[in-house]
Amino acid sequence: MRTAGGKTGLIDIQIEGEDKLAKAIVQDIQTDPISGKLEHIDLYQVRMDRKLHTDLHLVFIGESVAVKDLGGVLVKQHTELPIECLPGDLVSSIDVSIEPIKTFEDVIRVKDVTLPAGIVSSLSQDEIIAAVSEPRSEEDLKAELSSEIKEGEPEVLTEKKKEEESSSEGAGASASGADASAKKE
Repeated sequence: MRTAGGKTGLIDIQIEGEDKLAKAIVQDIQTDPISGKLEHIDLYQVRMDRKLHTDLHLVFIGESVAVKDLGGVLVKQHTELPIECLPGDLVSSIDVSIEPIKTFEDVIRVKDVTLPAGIVSSLSQDEIIAAVSEPRSEEDLKAELSSEIKEGEPEVLTEKKKEEESSSEGAGASASGADASAKKE
């Protein structure tokens, strides 16, 4: 078997004894977990006249003013974009510039990503791909951390202990009341 891969991810496969090349894409790659050596590749033979449904990897490039100057954190809502295209139009990834995100209100949506000809995304055009969140102040972080610590503390045991004490007092009262009623009989 002889293969030649291209930028699009399509592979030409020629099986020994056959003259015709087949088009395929890599479906799965299995490697040895210890040595990292290639063990097995699953290929999917494609018909060039039928559309594929796959995920297109998004590569975020550039610098955002909101991250660089305002100290925000880039939040990637999607790292892959579900797409539909003919095998000949398939690309391995697409670059998404984050430079348009200048404030914490700016976002990049599916409609802002320029897809190559023949590729269509199945996501809504208004779906958010990336945004920048505001940095938290130290006071906010300390308040959140202390509330998480309080939530993690065994306060429930204290409440349960109080409930047990009050119910044991009530049980003691009812027991002595039961003793009193037993003595009257």
